Amino acid sequence: DIYKAILSYSPLENLSNEEKPACLLSMQLNDPRVPAYGTLKFIEKMRDLGIEPTRQPHFGNNNFVVRIRKDGGHFGSTENDINLDSLVQEFAWLDFLMLHPDKTN
Repeated sequence: DIYKAILSYSPLENLSNEEKPACLLSMQLNDPRVPAYGTLKFIEKMRDLGIEPTRQPHFGNNNFVVRIRKDGGHFGSTENDINLDSLVQEFAWLDFLMLHPDKTN
């Protein structure tokens, strides 16, 4: 019963085969809470189950872009410059999506 309960809310087990919006996924290699293999396994399954985008800008790999950082842990880096750089990249991603909703690559 416990196994079934965990499966009911497991992100990896509840992915569906549908068109997903463009996603910027970020991971840190030194994250003690979420191992890199778990994140990469999740990303691979999302790409496999996602269908070719028709209504969204197309960035390749079924609209999943992954940023991998060597430094930092579950809550980011201890260095403010690295965290600021990450936020700038995220806002640039959102800015592009908001200002160019019809652009395809």
